[in-house]
Amino acid sequence: CVLPNFAMTDYASQGKTRDVNVVDLNNLRSHQAYYTALSRSAQAAATIILQGFDRRKIQGGLSLDLKNEFRDLEILDDMTFRESSGTLPLSVVSPLRNVRIAEFLRTQDVSYVPPHMHTSLHWPKSYISELILRPSHTVYAATTAFQEQASKRKKGTKSEQPVKRRKGATIESTMNLSIPSGLKWDNQNYSCAYDVVITSLYYLWLEERTCVTSYLQRANRISALLYDNIVQYSCAQLTFERCRDNIRVALHEINPSYFPYGQSYCALADVAEILLTPVTVPNWRVCYSCSLCRKTTQIEKVPVKVLYTVSELGIQDDLCKYLSTQSRIPRCCTEYSVADLQVLEGPALLVCYIHRISINNLQNLQLVVSSCSWRLCVCVYYGGAHFTMRYVDLQNRTWYYDGMQRNGNC
Repeated sequence: CVLPNFAMTDYASQGKTRDVNVVDLNNLRSHQAYYTALSRSAQAAATIILQGFDRRKIQGGLSLDLKNEFRDLEILDDMTFRESSGTLPLSVVSPLRNVRIAEFLRTQDVSYVPPHMHTSLHWPKSYISELILRPSHTVYAATTAFQEQASKRKKGTKSEQPVKRRKGATIESTMNLSIPSGLKWDNQNYSCAYDVVITSLYYLWLEERTCVTSYLQRANRISALLYDNIVQYSCAQLTFERCRDNIRVALHEINPSYFPYGQSYCALADVAEILLTPVTVPNWRVCYSCSLCRKTTQIEKVPVKVLYTVSELGIQDDLCKYLSTQSRIPRCCTEYSVADLQVLEGPALLVCYIHRISINNLQNLQLVVSSCSWRLCVCVYYGGAHFTMRYVDLQNRTWYYDGMQRNGNC
């Protein structure tokens, strides 16, 4: 009686060389399985194949799915080389595999082929456009065994009658009582500065999705990366903590001393400034008016920075001071003063940094503009070498967040 070596998986067979290898290939499904079974032979003369097998599995060429997989790997290999050499286009920012490949291919010519790809993997002309239009992930319908079983139930039995709801109980009321969750503090690599900024932006994205999405996608490379990670988290493709860690890696690469690992601290102001400052858009739009003749002059493009340090003067005066220094103040009957400046339009997000000022002295934090307005969404507090925050939602409810407490729940 001869017992073939069939009870062997691909991984378990590694390093299991046999002097006499008895195999049965008849029921193996793929060329990988053929290779696994035959590669354990010490020599061809001592290999015994018990019966016939399907030669097409090892001579018929690669399946289309496997061929496309190898093509993707060749593209990713070329992208990795370009990134290491500093030649990868800056528009390639997504951490999602399909999206990242599509972003890269948009920067290449239609005749692009990875330089070291085997000729058997060369693709037709339509393949590039197919990759660019390929979805970032496959979405499956949420059909469950419970749903299938429910569709087969017979109607009319007493146990299947719908349960009566109490008067006034609605889904909306349940949603309104839901408690937001945030990032859990990392006690190995101190993370409270990242936790507060990313958690607050995630809450903002949930409530003001269109506005925040537009800002994050257009501001800079790191903000676009944050948007991609937030979307993945909302689709349950990664954890919230992994989203934070991805942003932390990107910031650490920019400046390791400002954004260290380990039980070291970093400034929340640095995180917010690099993460949110727009590279090209938007701009402030301001108007100066002469105090004597009342002639007005509009200045359309004053560059935006997100972080503004607020002194005892207040937000209004400090912002006007910044705008005056960044724009060429026109002259008329007299020199214009800060009081003659009016804000017409500004960025969607502002961060006001109040440093070493007693809260009791800040009775009025107002920003007067003529055609746009901002609402106070987040207040961040610092004490004991730790950041916490309060978030104010659209219903004017206030949520307190501390990543060290309650696993990040508000």
